[in-house]
Amino acid sequence: MKKVFIAMMLVMTIISGLFNVCAEDNTLTVLSNAYSSRVVVKGHLDTGYAGKPLTLLMIKDKEGTEEILDDDIGYIDDGIVEADGNYKFEFSFNGNTNDYYVKVNQGDNNVTSSIKKCIAMDELIIVDLQMTAKENSVDLFAEIENVFSLDNLTYNIILAFYNEGRQMLNVISRNQELSGNKAEENMSHDVPVGTSIIKAFIWSNSEKMIPICKPEEFSYETINNYSILFPGHTNKVITFSYDDGSSHDERLVGIFNDNGLKGTFNLCGANQNSLARYAGHEVSNHTSSHPRMYVTSPDDPKYGDEYVTYDECIESIDTAYASITNIFGVGAVKGFVWPYREPVDRDDYLDILNYVKDNYLYARGVNSSLNFNIPDNWYDWKPTCYQEVMMSYVDDFLADSKNNELKLFNIWGHSVDYETNDSWGNIETLAAMMKGRNDVWKATYIEIYNYIEATRMLEIGDKSIYNPSDIDVYAKVNGNNVVIPAKDSISGKR
Repeated sequence: MKKVFIAMMLVMTIISGLFNVCAEDNTLTVLSNAYSSRVVVKGHLDTGYAGKPLTLLMIKDKEGTEEILDDDIGYIDDGIVEADGNYKFEFSFNGNTNDYYVKVNQGDNNVTSSIKKCIAMDELIIVDLQMTAKENSVDLFAEIENVFSLDNLTYNIILAFYNEGRQMLNVISRNQELSGNKAEENMSHDVPVGTSIIKAFIWSNSEKMIPICKPEEFSYETINNYSILFPGHTNKVITFSYDDGSSHDERLVGIFNDNGLKGTFNLCGANQNSLARYAGHEVSNHTSSHPRMYVTSPDDPKYGDEYVTYDECIESIDTAYASITNIFGVGAVKGFVWPYREPVDRDDYLDILNYVKDNYLYARGVNSSLNFNIPDNWYDWKPTCYQEVMMSYVDDFLADSKNNELKLFNIWGHSVDYETNDSWGNIETLAAMMKGRNDVWKATYIEIYNYIEATRMLEIGDKSIYNPSDIDVYAKVNGNNVVIPAKDSISGKR
C-alpha cells in the first residue's frame, strides 16, 4: 500500500517539508514551508507520561515577551501520550506556517523540547494504492482524495502485464475525472498466461502522463517449497489454560506478565476485580455452577443427586457467559471449557455439543494428548498435559524438529493446585525458561485458533500464495522467511 502526497507548484510538482526539531530548551519550535494544508507534529516523552493529556498551540512568531492575543493563535488542540511515550498531532491549516511557532504543554510543563519532527505539506491529491495478485487474477484498489475540492482534476489507472523478457502481454487503462472530494476505484482482471510481472500506475491524465504515485509491482516466481511458521518465524508456541477463576490466578497472572507469557482463564463468572486481574490475557466460559454434566442419570450410585438436565446444562453455560461478558464486553468470550470432563456418555451429548459449536469457536476438555500437535478438531482441543507434569515435556518441546514441524505446548491446570501442592516453583521455573526466547511464540487459545485458521485459508498456487484472512501469516518460502500480509499475496521471489 502506498500513500503519495501530490503538490501544486507549476504543474503537479511534489512539495513537502520535513524538519527535525529536537529543541534543547523550552522555546517554541518553528514550522517552515508556507501555505500548508496539513501539519503533522510528532514527539516522544518518558513512558511515565503515558495516558496523560497534552496541549498543542500554534502561535504567531512575536518578539520578546509580548502578550499573546486570541488572533495570535493559529491552532490549538489536545491529545494523549501513548503507552510507548509517543504522541502525534495532525491537522489541516490554511495559512503561512512561516509566521507561526509550535508549542506543546503537558499540564503546567512546557515539553516543546520533546518534539522530534514537524511536517508541513502542500497537498492537491492523496492516493492510496493497493494491488493484490493471485495465481490467475489480480485486484487493484485505489482511493483518490481531492484535498482542495478543485474542479477538472483527472487521473488514469494503468494495469500492465509483462513476461520474463519484459515484453508487455496486455494493458488495461481507465481514465477518470475526479469529481467531488474522494473517489474509489476497483479493478479486477485475469492474469495472462506467461505473466511474470504485474505493474499498476496512476497518472494525472492520459495525455501528459504525469505520474502521481510510485508504481505498485508484483513479480511471480515458482514456489518450490514452503512451510508455515508461527509469528516471529518460529515453529513453537506455548499456551496455558487455567480453570475455575481461583483467587490464586492473581499470582499466576503476575508470573506470566513478568515473563512475557499469556494464558486463557476459564471462569465461572466475573466481577469488577476480574477486569484488572486478567488484563492482557483471554477469558473463556467454564459454566456458572460447574455441574457434573458427565453424570448420565439421577440413578448414578455416586453422583446421581448432582445429575443435571439438558436445560440445566445450557442455563449454566449461558449464566456464566452473561456474567463474564457483562464485565469484559460482548464478544470477549470465544471459547468454552467443559467442567470436569466432556459428557460423552450422555444421550443428549451431541445436543449439548452442538449448542457449544453454535456459540463458541473452540472447546477444551481435560484429556491430555501427551504431544505437541495442532488440533484437527477445535471442539476436541486436548491440552498437552496437566501442570504437575509439564516440566517433563520442556526438553522435547524446545528441541529442533524436522522440516519446521509446528509444535504447540499446551498446559492446563488450576492455580490453586500450585498452592495446595506447594509447586509454585515449577511454573516460576518454566516461565523463567521461556522469558525472552524469540524461538517460542507466547499466545492465548484464541490467538492460536485465529492464526491456525488463517493458515488454513491460504490459497497456495505454483507461483503465489494468497492470504484472504485478516491476519499476517509467517512462512518460509524457497528457503526464505517471509510474511504473507493479510488480504495480500507473495510469490516465490518475494
